[in-house]
Amino acid sequence: MARRLNKNKVKFLFFICSVILILTVTLLVNVGKRNDKEFQEWDKYIVIGKENTFVVYGEKLSIKIPFEISINKNETLGDIVNTKNYEEVVRRLNEILPEKVENFKVVKRKEVDVNTKHMKNIPEISMGDKRYVLTSSLNSMFLALYYEVTGGGEVQNAIVDILNANGRRGYARQAGEKLKDAFSVKYNSANYEAFEQYSYVMNKDLPEDKLKEMILELDEKYFRVKEEGSLPTLANVVFVLGKEQEGLLEIDVFGDSKGTGETVAKLKKIGYKNVEANKNSSKAEESLIEYNSEDYYTGYKLSQKLGIKNMVENKELKNKINIFIK
Repeated sequence: MARRLNKNKVKFLFFICSVILILTVTLLVNVGKRNDKEFQEWDKYIVIGKENTFVVYGEKLSIKIPFEISINKNETLGDIVNTKNYEEVVRRLNEILPEKVENFKVVKRKEVDVNTKHMKNIPEISMGDKRYVLTSSLNSMFLALYYEVTGGGEVQNAIVDILNANGRRGYARQAGEKLKDAFSVKYNSANYEAFEQYSYVMNKDLPEDKLKEMILELDEKYFRVKEEGSLPTLANVVFVLGKEQEGLLEIDVFGDSKGTGETVAKLKKIGYKNVEANKNSSKAEESLIEYNSEDYYTGYKLSQKLGIKNMVENKELKNKINIFIK
């Protein structure tokens, strides 16, 4: 009798365990389906995986970012992920990405599977033992694959505001005529509210490739980014043309003595100031320019003058641009 009771008890426990197992599997499957449904509903999102992060932009573009990528001099993406503060991970990635993302999902127990038209690794470059995002190539990737800008477009209907902040009479009009002749744009010229040492650019909705062409056409060298909305205007882009005489950012050139000397001499010859050769050898695997985000267009113009295609944003730089010659 006791043996029969024990046997029935075992059968009952087995039945209970089977029910629990079935319910657990069903729950996991439903959670997976719900997660997949969330992915399908989101237009843009970040997937934080076991070793990489994936940024997905609809069906157009997905970007793989390894945890080994350095976010700054002291932290990698993996360091931030390991804190499990995933909102901070998103915030820091948005400092790098040209197109911001809000939604995210953490997927640690399965392979991340994304299906987009273009699947790319984030462009990177090594400096010593660290890996940094190559922001110039990342911007170009977005222009071509996400915004699908192919270049060569016309901007005849664009309106450009040109504000004189250097005190030279008629200077804004002269600059406007130069842009009008080169790009067939309409322009408004006026005096700015104060004199400025730097020049500034505020881009509302002009295509990035055309903005860069205009910056190269203008004589100014030290363009800083001005936040949209700080100047009320209906123009597509606003240029504030400063004096560019003194108190400007430093330009440090790193590399061997011959390479740095030739670069410094070239920059001084075409009008750049505060240019110094640094005796420390370049740690970059290729020639590149480091810049702070507000000095992006200054760095871009330098890159075109020197024929250096690689640019890396460095948030720790202040009033300074580094040029590494390889």
